[in-house]
Amino acid sequence: MKVQILKVRHKGFVPMSWLIRLIQRTNYSHYAIGFVSETGNYLILDATSKNVALREATRFFEIYSKVEEATIDIGYQRKDLMSWYEPLLGEHYGYLQLIGILIKDKRLGRGIVCNELVLRFLRRFTAYNDSYLDIRDLNYTSQIIDTYKM
Repeated sequence: MKVQILKVRHKGFVPMSWLIRLIQRTNYSHYAIGFVSETGNYLILDATSKNVALREATRFFEIYSKVEEATIDIGYQRKDLMSWYEPLLGEHYGYLQLIGILIKDKRLGRGIVCNELVLRFLRRFTAYNDSYLDIRDLNYTSQIIDTYKM
């Protein structure tokens, strides 16, 4: 099964998105995971400002603009992907964790941020193995994605 890791940014001015891009020195502020469902719909899984959510791509791209996409062949079936992400749906967003990423302190905050979700995905479906997922920044995540993209 092929999955896309998306680097995106909000359409319009969103202060948090702008601040993340400024601090990280990137042209994107958010990661998402895209895949085709069994019914042929393109779905997006991401850790939003509220929680981990699954949305139809058209609705997702009303809010975000794609900056870059990396395709990864995970070698698993859709049911394996579903059994991984279903328990994560609704998990709270880790606002304090963003500060923890900046100061490299994993004790700050609970929840999941977007790049942590992507790293959890990679840890589950590739050879990537890391215990410090909740303090990794966007640039680190980008380097890991480059290792596994097709």
